[in-house]
Amino acid sequence: MRYLIEPNEMMGFIELLNAGQYYARSTPDGQKADGIITWTKAHPELNATSFKDLTTFINLYDQRARAKGEASFTTALKNNILNIHSLSDLKNTILDAYPQEGKRLCSMIDTIYPFYHKFYDQNVKKQSLTKCAGQLTQAMNASPALSIEQVAQFYSYQIPADHTAIMYIYPSENPYGTNFSTPYGSIQAAGLRTDRPFNPPRSFIFHEKVHGIFEESGQHAWLHKYLTADNPIVRAMSRYPELKQTEVLDSAQAARQTINEALTTAFQGIYEERLQQETGLPLKIRDNLYETQPAINTMAHRLIPLLKDALKTGETFGSAFMKKVEKEFMSVVDNPALMQEIRAKQTRAPMRKETSISKLISTLLKPLGNRSTTAQVSPSVQSRNNPGK
Repeated sequence: MRYLIEPNEMMGFIELLNAGQYYARSTPDGQKADGIITWTKAHPELNATSFKDLTTFINLYDQRARAKGEASFTTALKNNILNIHSLSDLKNTILDAYPQEGKRLCSMIDTIYPFYHKFYDQNVKKQSLTKCAGQLTQAMNASPALSIEQVAQFYSYQIPADHTAIMYIYPSENPYGTNFSTPYGSIQAAGLRTDRPFNPPRSFIFHEKVHGIFEESGQHAWLHKYLTADNPIVRAMSRYPELKQTEVLDSAQAARQTINEALTTAFQGIYEERLQQETGLPLKIRDNLYETQPAINTMAHRLIPLLKDALKTGETFGSAFMKKVEKEFMSVVDNPALMQEIRAKQTRAPMRKETSISKLISTLLKPLGNRSTTAQVSPSVQSRNNPGK
């Protein structure tokens, strides 16, 4: 297996549309649920453009798709990303998938795309994104460390011999101050912060590929069935909402997300340790493997010994391994001092209140200030609460 990391503007733009779906959504405590709000709320003139109508439009389609068990609007586009190289490709894909309302949808996209294109172009040039992608590709293909094949073996998955792990990267604003990535089949979409050089560590690339293996192997679907309402982890999520990555997830969703992220972060810790071993550095796993979620960070450290044993003995992911995970998880939630520490760290991880893209969009929107929204949404289109990624 080899890695290929490339800049991809269309993936970034589709991710922007995906984030925009959280426009009208709030958590129970009244806080907005997604980073897109950082700049839409700060600049109400953007709300008067097609952006609001477009995200409402997408929400309607996602509601229908979810009822049919189909992929969401943006997920369907990303699953077809290998065939989308330009705005024209994106619009043709939309017109093929949505022949009735596709023209109106493309008209809305035409209004929004220039904002992102300028933002993307400026940051790609400023941060030498193409050079960064080449260096990361070379480094990942040169580094044995913990091989992704070993992770795949743990998840009972055989990676095809000619498989290429593709990661499309793009400049993005994340209000939590981290790089982030989302798997779409065998492809990863990675948004990289714009307020620092584009130089994510190899462990970030590895971390995201582990997520991809978890999806491709079918273990994500297995975990969905395993974590039922009577599972101790799910019950703990109900009792301790501070363990959730976001308040809008129900307890079962939060449990799946936490276990997925904790396992992946634990693999990342082992990977970093082996990189240190290769370079002759003292072996020490970082205390803060997962910066923004202390609960996941705590669990990841608890799972590292379990994963090391599994890699050594050949144990694979399944019910027996999950029983060990549950034991570790409950040892955390049943420890009042540890839970208090998690709560304290959670409150000390504030979201960055304003991002550079907010200033950019404010500038870009000035010519639109006196212009009314041209795209209209039919009365039947209603906003909805949409599940997180």
